[in-house]
Amino acid sequence: MKRIIYTAFLLLALIAVDAKAQNVVLNAEIDTFQMMIGEQTRIKLELSVDTGYRDIMPEPAKELMPGIEVLEKKRDIRSINENRRNIYTDEYLITSFDSTLYNIPPFKVEVDSNEYFSNS
Repeated sequence: MKRIIYTAFLLLALIAVDAKAQNVVLNAEIDTFQMMIGEQTRIKLELSVDTGYRDIMPEPAKELMPGIEVLEKKRDIRSINENRRNIYTDEYLITSFDSTLYNIPPFKVEVDSNEYFSNS
């Protein structure tokens, strides 16, 4: 009997942790996958969280990674679902002066001390 109660408690705890994790959605998009040397394109990073969460969006340096420069950054914050959910959108204008194939790594965001990674 103790084993059944313990198993049920463990399943409920896992479901509760999974339900909280689903409240954070992080997505990254790029305007174009190919650009010529010196051209510019935009990367959009969107974080959707319930209100009350403490989030930390990344602050990129002058370079997103070696060879990719960040020219400007814009942030937009909006509330949806009767102010129960916030959507943070960071838009980066980037360029490169190297003729190289780049794989931009996932962005990292901290929400209430938990790390979340975007798609690469």
